[in-house]
Parts: sequence; C-alpha cells; structure tokens
Amino acid sequence: MEAAELRGYVDIALQSHVQGWAVSGVKPTEVIVLINDEYLATVMPTIMRPDLVAHGLPENSGFTFNFPRPLTIDDTISVLFPNGTHLE
Repeated sequence: MEAAELRGYVDIALQSHVQGWAVSGVKPTEVIVLINDEYLATVMPTIMRPDLVAHGLPENSGFTFNFPRPLTIDDTISVLFPNGTHLE
C-alpha cells in the first residue's frame, strides 16, 4: 500500500498564533506544533478555506493554533506532520 502524499503550508506565524493548511492525500491531516523543540499541541485542521478548493484540496484543510504566551525573538516555531516532516 502506497503512503498518502503529505502537503501543507504555514501561511503565517505571529507572536500570538500560527496558521496554515495540511492534507494527507485528499483529507485534512493533523499537525504537531512545537516551540523551541518542545511539544505544545496536536492540531486537526477544521477551518474552512474556500481558496484551497481551486487547488484540488479539501475546503476544511485550514488550521490555526493560538500560542499559550506571546512568542519572543528567541523562540523557534515548528509545525510538523505526524511523521516528523516540516510543513513549508
């Protein structure tokens, strides 16, 4: 059985939140959010993104995660697929 293609993108990362989209094959897939290589959360996309439909992606592939505290200049954000691959 062939593994589904993982595709995703971080659209914006601010001090307060990160947002983007993620799919595995043709379905939304969860992403893992880390700050400074420390696990924060696993997020399942549920946000409607009509702009993605034109690219053959499911409309509900968007995600947003609000950080528990404002980030500083020294913080590093990582958003990963469950297999450890980084989103673009």
